Amino acid sequence: ILYWRGLAASLVGILGWIQIWLPVWVYRSYPLVLIAVALIDGAVNGKTVKWYQRGWIACLCVCVVILVELSMFLAWTKPGETIVEGVQGRYFLPILLPMLLALFSNQRLKLPFHKVLPLAVSVYVFAVLTATCWAVYARYFMPVP
Repeated sequence: ILYWRGLAASLVGILGWIQIWLPVWVYRSYPLVLIAVALIDGAVNGKTVKWYQRGWIACLCVCVVILVELSMFLAWTKPGETIVEGVQGRYFLPILLPMLLALFSNQRLKLPFHKVLPLAVSVYVFAVLTATCWAVYARYFMPVP
């Protein structure tokens, strides 16, 4: 909980050996875009996620978080430390989509622009990938002032 900003940033992505940071707009917009897409996206073939299925998914996500923290506590944290060290946001990537499925799904917002959602997501992904390529290029190939 103390290092939630670093965990959130490393969940989105810090490249290299935690040296290459992406532009700030990527870190700020990424969670918002994920939540917006989860709210707008509809049920597949009319099938929805039932409340007990959401509960199981949420329990599994909590168990994964506990196991990641436990593994880093046992493998990385020095004896006597008061916080678990070594946890990175990328360790939680596998549970990100199931967590969103448990929280949202079933098309919570019925908006008229759901037809342009694939285009909007594609434009956003292209912008993020362009910014990522630029960050890598600037780090490794631009001269240092």
